[in-house]
Amino acid sequence: MNPAHYEGPATLLRQCVENSLKMTQLVARL
Repeated sequence: MNPAHYEGPATLLRQCVENSLKMTQLVARL
């Protein structure tokens, strides 16, 4: 799995999902 090979919507979607999970964890700590 080469990051450069999957650049585009898939990468953006993964970043959005990871950011959402991080935000959820941060909110859960509050």
